[in-house]
Amino acid sequence: MGCQINHYILALLRPVLGKTRRLPAILDRRLYEEVHSLSSDADEFGTYIGGTMAADDFYRGQARLDGPFCDYSESDKMSFLKSLTNLGVRNIEMEATAFSAFTREAGIRASIVCVTFLDRLQGDQVTHSKTVLTEWQKRPMIVVGRFIAKYCENLKA
Repeated sequence: MGCQINHYILALLRPVLGKTRRLPAILDRRLYEEVHSLSSDADEFGTYIGGTMAADDFYRGQARLDGPFCDYSESDKMSFLKSLTNLGVRNIEMEATAFSAFTREAGIRASIVCVTFLDRLQGDQVTHSKTVLTEWQKRPMIVVGRFIAKYCENLKA
């Protein structure tokens, strides 16, 4: 699987019958805006809408310097991460492109809700305790839970 970012165009590149097929990886804007609208100023965490880049691997694909193979400099890494930031990317992981391409192809409304563990412009290592990380992992479900509750209420109406 490959990921391509060119001026906000994201696509999953898949080999099909010996040819590369480009599947647009587009999420449902209305859905992610609806989910985001259910965040609250009373929440003890911030929420925002931003792009997600899916990489093919954890190290090179995410411009990490701490992996087994690193053939670029810190300056190269920072330049790449800053270019992503300028494109609106706020999260890097390995599944979002495939998820968004396949749900779009299937006609299923989809959004991605992530928690950010570290600012990659500041470093590559997650240094927070397991307790803190576990608490942070609950945050997306608070907002998603509100969306599900609202959706179910609308079904009853």
